[in-house]
Amino acid sequence: MEKMKKLKIAMRSDLNMRMGKMAAQSGHAAMKVLASHMRPSKDGLRLSNAKMNTLNAFLAAPDVSFSFVEDEAAVQTFLGQADDGQKVIDNGATEFNGIKTVTCAANGIFTEKWEDAPYDCAEDGSERKARQYFIFSRTRPLKKETVCALAAIGCLSQMAKMLEPDTQSDYKQYLISSRTNIAFDSWIKSGYAKIALCVVSDEALLDLQAQFDAMGSTTSLVERDGVKMLAVGPEFLDNISHLTGGLKLI
Repeated sequence: MEKMKKLKIAMRSDLNMRMGKMAAQSGHAAMKVLASHMRPSKDGLRLSNAKMNTLNAFLAAPDVSFSFVEDEAAVQTFLGQADDGQKVIDNGATEFNGIKTVTCAANGIFTEKWEDAPYDCAEDGSERKARQYFIFSRTRPLKKETVCALAAIGCLSQMAKMLEPDTQSDYKQYLISSRTNIAFDSWIKSGYAKIALCVVSDEALLDLQAQFDAMGSTTSLVERDGVKMLAVGPEFLDNISHLTGGLKLI
């Protein structure tokens, strides 16, 4: 098994992003770290058995370091400290006046750099059909560092659950199938939108999870510093709007 490293996230403080926006960007950064070790094929995205073992080991005891950096130059400095770093460029659709903007970066989990050109997640797209949801409980006060770490862990947890053994391959590896996971295929190709919402209590969050599970949605309940968060999807909006439509943004 490949020895794992701490997942490190560096977020720009000069952009004055709202908390939910930072959570989404942290999820993007963690996802891009994982995706850079995956390989595209005609039927989806693949991850080697060794790297899947590393991902599962990380998720069993996630070690996430979150820090603020002062500007884009500091993000570049952070990236220069590791050969496996991934930066996030927001397309400016909801903030930054439509200007594409570097928001954050991440590295870690895997010790080895990708061997060839990594899978490049689309930075934007004209369609936003599917979303991933981060739903936080407000039983405890929400802090930016905790929210961002939970979003990263939740996104990776969902990716791990979508990766299934590839029985058609001659090599032992895992696959997120674009044919059987249509929502994921739409999501990854059209900007991998994420949104951060909240409910009033842990009890309300657990009730919401039960409703998602009952309709067959993939969910991950994660906790850090006593704060609970439910990661859902990606899911098509029209499939779950009856559960998410009344929830507030953070």
